[in-house]
Amino acid sequence: LANLGGPLRTRVLREAWAEIAGEEHVLSRRQVDSIERVLGRGSGSVDLGDGVAFVVEQERASLHRMARGGKLPTPTDLPIPGTTRFGEWAVTATVSPPGGHAAGQWTAVVDADALGNGVRVRSRARGDRFQPLGMAGETRLQDVLVNAKVPRSERDTLPLVASERGIAWVCGIRIAEWAKVTEKTTRVAVLKASRPTR
Repeated sequence: LANLGGPLRTRVLREAWAEIAGEEHVLSRRQVDSIERVLGRGSGSVDLGDGVAFVVEQERASLHRMARGGKLPTPTDLPIPGTTRFGEWAVTATVSPPGGHAAGQWTAVVDADALGNGVRVRSRARGDRFQPLGMAGETRLQDVLVNAKVPRSERDTLPLVASERGIAWVCGIRIAEWAKVTEKTTRVAVLKASRPTR
């Protein structure tokens, strides 16, 4: 983004702004100048108004909606199957027989019975532990987020799908070892996280 020519960079920023703030809002020259200053420094953030911030962190630029009043999104129950909203995120769960489901960054396939009851979408909490797929034991969730290079500004609002057993999916990163699909799986839950446009 920093290496794009001025007019092209402004066009990219205005299209991104329209997607997150709405077509009726236009990114002003003053807002563009504020973004240019943050880009020039290589790190930092700027409040652009309308609840949107531009953040440069760990060589990554993001334009995202801030939590209102600095508050974290409210934890919500996730019906299986069903959909719930969590801040600016929508998390959907469907249930089906195993086979034919492709996982991706924002799609997770887990054992529905291992997931169990009391499924919720929530933010991280102090002391959270997580057993990433492929690991024999738990580790600090904070370490998982740092190793995955999740910007600090996004760590508190990243959705976590959790049940009575613990964190089953750190959205966009990895599922838990205990939630994986095995030969004994009879039902899978396909979980999807997305940021719907306004």
